[in-house]
Amino acid sequence: MKNLKLCQTKIIPPYIGTVQNQKDGTVHVVAEGDESMLETYLGFLKKGSLFSRVEKVDCVWKDASGEFSGFKIVYRDLLDRI
Repeated sequence: MKNLKLCQTKIIPPYIGTVQNQKDGTVHVVAEGDESMLETYLGFLKKGSLFSRVEKVDCVWKDASGEFSGFKIVYRDLLDRI
């Protein structure tokens, strides 16, 4: 997946986990929640946002780890916030 930046929102998603832009232009997402809601979220990721171009989405389904308490954007550095 390339060129996808997700914006922070005040809407609480029905899933928990993290999202982080990688240096190579890909986006790493870990999400846990109800399977049907995750399928909907996966559909959004495959479509991308208005200003993004998604080349492909690799998805690996695993059992939930239970390590997350919310959904957050993980920043590598200050430039990620701009």
